[in-house]
Amino acid sequence: MDREAQGENSSSQNVNLEVTDIRRGAFGEVVSFGFSDGSSFFIHPEAAIEFSVRPGAGFSQDELYEILMRSAVFAARDKAVEYLAVREHSENELILKLRRKGYDNETALAAVDLLKKRGYLDDHRFAEMWIESRLKKHPEGRSSLLAGLARKGVDRAIAESVLEELLDEERTEDALSRCIEKYLRTRSKDPKKLINHLLRRGFRYNDIKQKMTGLDAFNEENDMRFSEYE
Repeated sequence: MDREAQGENSSSQNVNLEVTDIRRGAFGEVVSFGFSDGSSFFIHPEAAIEFSVRPGAGFSQDELYEILMRSAVFAARDKAVEYLAVREHSENELILKLRRKGYDNETALAAVDLLKKRGYLDDHRFAEMWIESRLKKHPEGRSSLLAGLARKGVDRAIAESVLEELLDEERTEDALSRCIEKYLRTRSKDPKKLINHLLRRGFRYNDIKQKMTGLDAFNEENDMRFSEYE
């Protein structure tokens, strides 16, 4: 591109577009802002306030682009708040949902960052609530809980920290007992199958061994000795 063309392109980007009107919907909400070149755009009210978008104000093409990008961040944040009103989410869950709604990754990240700064979003808090819910409804061991949080996109360091806080020896034993009881009510009483099920549910072998050797009545009923499977 020659210098003259470059100059024309640069000057066209810096030409001010004046806000000519604000179009409102049936309930008084802003539908779009009209500009002197005949174009119109929806601009989120918070972006309009932040950049003083009002009739008579002028903006270059670059400034308008910045306003529209900021408007998209506020809109994505509002959509994320709707998701959070239903249930707690991890940061990664929200980012993925926003991307599926059509927001680009940069916009989704910026929206999530706004929520984090205001305390609406916290992966540590999410991990606590998720673990408490899992232990209540679906008793399982540490490794399964850790894998579940990884699938939710929670950072491993955060997941391990929360598990260290919540999953003490007493709660692990309680979860193991309830998992055994649930399995025996609905499935085979084959001891080997039970042990394999508990391992798949994320319980450690030593914890299973200790628990099973203490279940004398169960062992006698099923003619099983844990040592057979060591």
